[in-house]
Amino acid sequence: MRFLGFFLNNVKIIQIQTPRISEALKIFETINERGVGLNPMDLLKNLLFRSIQTREFNALKRVWKDMTRTLEKEDLKPLRFLRYFIMANYRVKNSKGEPLIREDEIYEWFTNDDNARQCGYQQNAMEFAKLLQTNAEAYANFFAGKNADGERNIALENIKLLSGAASFQLILLIAARTMERSLFEHFTKQIEVLLFYFIITRTQSKEYERIFATWAEEIRSIKNKDDLNAFLQTRVEPVVDKARKNFDHDFGQIALGPIQKYRIHYVLAKLTSFVDQQVLGNNEEQPLDAYYRKGIQIEHILPDTPKEELKQQFGAEIYDDYKIKLGNLTFLERPMNIVASNGFFPAKCEKYKQCAFHLTKSIAETMQVGTNTSADRMYAQLKKFDQWDRNSIEQRQTMLKMLGDQIWKVSVME
Repeated sequence: MRFLGFFLNNVKIIQIQTPRISEALKIFETINERGVGLNPMDLLKNLLFRSIQTREFNALKRVWKDMTRTLEKEDLKPLRFLRYFIMANYRVKNSKGEPLIREDEIYEWFTNDDNARQCGYQQNAMEFAKLLQTNAEAYANFFAGKNADGERNIALENIKLLSGAASFQLILLIAARTMERSLFEHFTKQIEVLLFYFIITRTQSKEYERIFATWAEEIRSIKNKDDLNAFLQTRVEPVVDKARKNFDHDFGQIALGPIQKYRIHYVLAKLTSFVDQQVLGNNEEQPLDAYYRKGIQIEHILPDTPKEELKQQFGAEIYDDYKIKLGNLTFLERPMNIVASNGFFPAKCEKYKQCAFHLTKSIAETMQVGTNTSADRMYAQLKKFDQWDRNSIEQRQTMLKMLGDQIWKVSVME
């Protein structure tokens, strides 16, 4: 009762009535400026509802609900989507003259008169909401490793395997979403190459977000093969060439630990798939599913948990540095991995010979099937090892880098 008395004597309830809903929405926006915790997504919704006729409210509510459900279904952050949507679809320039926008700048950006005209939401809020929904569907599909229409895209699957939760590439993909399918799929293959170099060379994420945002307007104008090739040659190739200057050193440093396990798995999968397909004479890139199936494990040729005798024989002071190098890693099926796990190299070689993957098999045996066949040309690039020491690991890492040069390269569309 004391609380009720305090409440009645000290709390004032004010009811505000407006003749039109649009005026109520304006009050809603003003209240937010005084401290109610609403984010730019709420405020954008408010802007749209203020810009339409009352008879369109229910239709707009349905479109907005579909858009938010699309993002929620994939557990995607709405404000990140809004940032990328803006940078991918419109001209953006922040206070530093960069084509970037922060989450806390989104609402102010939309309310700017020039930007409102760009977006057109004041003239046709329903069309703008439908554009948001279309972009949200494409965004969710791209994040899941699919084309905008939900169809399979091998390069986008690979990008997801490589990038994990990183999502800056979505700026480029949204900007490119209206490309004709063959153009888009070639474009995504080159973006996979670009991301590989960014990640291996430890390029800071804020740097490639800036690059991607800068490219977005040009990507939106790509209509045909010539446009795409010009973009690849003038924009993507120079960035990759710059990254490749230190690539020999950077690739030599690839190791499990400094680089996350899921990224090491991607690198091994690409290398192993390339060798297997070349042996088969197949130049078309295949999905990496076979290298992610249950039971495929990353094998440490120099054991991860060695017997003390082996560790001393190799060199205890350098053992831990070399056991994690990419040159010491390969794929092996789980039953054989268990048997081979801590053994000496000659014993392990017997298991490697039984492996289905040619890159692993080649560690233990020299292979030849004919004269100047695609398989022979591939086998000539692989090296058999009779012992496993520091030099062997370094030689194999160099060999893998030479294979990588053939895999991760920018190519124009034929």
